[in-house]
Amino acid sequence: MTFANKYLHYGVEKMKNTWIRWICILLCLPLLLGLSSCGHVSNYSALLLIRSNSDGKLSVRFDSLKGELYESFRKDAGGEGALSYSASLEEGELSVFYEDASGALCPLFTLKGGESVSDVGGYIEGKKGARVHILLKADEKCRGGKLEISFAGGEKT
Repeated sequence: MTFANKYLHYGVEKMKNTWIRWICILLCLPLLLGLSSCGHVSNYSALLLIRSNSDGKLSVRFDSLKGELYESFRKDAGGEGALSYSASLEEGELSVFYEDASGALCPLFTLKGGESVSDVGGYIEGKKGARVHILLKADEKCRGGKLEISFAGGEKT
C-alpha cells in the first residue's frame, strides 16, 4: 500500500467516525432536552404567601396573589380517589386545577371574592407517596385567600 492510499484510507475512516458521532449527537439531543425540561413553572406575584405541603395535604394562604402558582404534595394513602378541599377568598377570582394521571390540567373549582367552599372533587390515581400537582390561577389580583387540599380517597366524583 502506497503512502497516498494509506493516507486516503485513514481520512475516509476518520470522516466515517466524525459522521457517526454527529448522528449520535443529533439523535440524543432531543432526548436530553426532553429529560431536562422542568414541567410546570410558577409565574406569580404575591404578598405574604405562606404555603405548606406536609402531612399529605397542601395549605396555601396569601394576602394578595396574581399569576400562576404551581404546588404539589405527596399522597398519604395509596389507590385512587377524590381530592378534599376547602377554600375562601375575600376579593378577586381564583381558579384551581389539578393534574390528572395523563398530565392534563383539570378544573377543580373556581372561587370569587367573598365566597368560600368546602367539598370533594377531582380524581387522582397513584400509589402512596405519589405527587399530586395543583395549579392556582389568578388572572387579576386576588386578596385574602386560604386554601387546603388533601387526598380523600374513595370513588370517582
